[in-house]
Amino acid sequence: MKCPVCISKKGKRGCLLTTSFICSQCCGINRKKEMCHPCSYYQDPKRDYQSIPFYKPNEMDGHLEREDLGNVIESTFSSFDYETGDKMRDELVIRIIERLLDFYHFKQPFSTSSDEVLNDGYRYVFGVLENALGDEPHEEITKILGAIYFVARRRTHGGRQYLDLIRQYVGIRVGPGIRAIPASAEMNSN
Repeated sequence: MKCPVCISKKGKRGCLLTTSFICSQCCGINRKKEMCHPCSYYQDPKRDYQSIPFYKPNEMDGHLEREDLGNVIESTFSSFDYETGDKMRDELVIRIIERLLDFYHFKQPFSTSSDEVLNDGYRYVFGVLENALGDEPHEEITKILGAIYFVARRRTHGGRQYLDLIRQYVGIRVGPGIRAIPASAEMNSN
């Protein structure tokens, strides 16, 4: 029996939506959580964050406005890390960026997770973004976040390599919409 959706492959999966057998590819593409959740084949969709639009490093370098937007975001990560006693790891920053991309690129509203630090980090960074960058188009914020995501994933080795790097070069954000403290000033105050 052919799949009634694509009409090219053999239908092997019983489908609650079509009430017939469909192929695995059509099953994956046409899932609707509210209908398919009870099905044993259902999985929450996975997002390919690495394929979102982003500025390449050469498109960021020397472009002052983009660099400033990136600095606001990165200094906010550094500030949240500082407020949590420097106990964050790069993986948490990457997960926060993914949550931000869910909102800015995929248009998905925030949903809490069981990880309270992730929830707090998202709210903290999102609050600063909306306050400091609220007038920026979501497409621009997405591309900046995409560039930061690319760098964070490239720099980390499972520890704090990315966080240490941004602390050194960008510093700590003092508060929403307020300048960042340069890393050299932070070291001199200790």
